[in-house]
Formats: sequence, C-alpha cells, structure tokens
Amino acid sequence: MNTLLLLAHPNLESSISNRRIIETISSLKDVEVHSLYNLYADKKIDVAAEQESLVKSDLIIFQFPMFWFSAPPILKTWQDQVLSPGFGFGAAQEDFKLKGKNLLLSITTGGKREKYHVGNSYNYTLDETLRPLQMMVNYCKMTYKGYIQSNGRPFTEKEDLDKEIINHTEKLIAFIKDF
Repeated sequence: MNTLLLLAHPNLESSISNRRIIETISSLKDVEVHSLYNLYADKKIDVAAEQESLVKSDLIIFQFPMFWFSAPPILKTWQDQVLSPGFGFGAAQEDFKLKGKNLLLSITTGGKREKYHVGNSYNYTLDETLRPLQMMVNYCKMTYKGYIQSNGRPFTEKEDLDKEIINHTEKLIAFIKDF
C-alpha cells in the first residue's frame, strides 16, 4: 500500500497541530510526504513528478489547515497544474488516470468543533465547506474517503490541544494501516 500525503502548510515550523501530525506520519512505512510549500515556494509545480507519485499511490491524503474556509492557496495551484486535462479528467476514459484512487482529507481548524455544525455562527457544516474538494474527487473519478479533523487551536487549553492532536494522528495512522 502506497500513500502519498500532500502537505499544504505555509509555515510548518510555527504550526503546532500539523507539525506534530506530520512528524509522526512521515515515519510510517510506505508513506511519501510532499510538503508543497517547501517543494514549490515559487508555485512552479513539477507536474510530471507529482503525476508520477499520484499514479503510484493507492491512497492520497491532503493534509492542511483550514484557511478562510478553504485549503491554502498552494493546494489550489497544485490542483490547477497537476490535475490537467488528459490526466485528471478528459473526454475519454483513459484521460482519468486517477480513476478509483482514494482520497482522504486531514484537516486542522482554528475554530471550535461546534462552529462546523448546523445552526452554528458560520451557518455551514465542515462537510459543506469541503464540497469543492469533494467535487474535485468526483470529477476525477476518484473515491472520496471523507475527512479527519482536529479543532480548537487557539481556543483550547494545551492539554486539550494535545489530546486533539493525538486523537487526530491516531485516527490517521489507523486509516492508513487499515486501508
């Protein structure tokens, strides 16, 4: 089982949650981590290399902090360049090189979990907020495996945040191992 984890965090060194998640996940066998901001600070994606990694992968994970109710900009740039016609989609069946590939979202948010439920102050659930990524998965004929989320950074006590990060990481590891 080959897993490709695409990390989209613009400043991992200052991150608490994403840094700890990646430190643990990157030590797993058969997990390849691409830190998009480190690899492509100039936003010039090595499309051929990324496409090759995707084709070799059984499971693809997008790991990112929620930014203004969306993924960080580098992930959109990556999508625009890598999921090109003839690879991610197209007129013929052979244009869908990712057909049947599995994609899981691994997300951290700065807001409390309650903010992403019906009737919240945002008026949208996290599932609704993630709809564009779900649509991308469907458009490329991939299989959406849902998401793992952790919440609360700057709103929780350190002990609560530690539990949240550990819980997130354990769920992610279990998903990868059980896949």
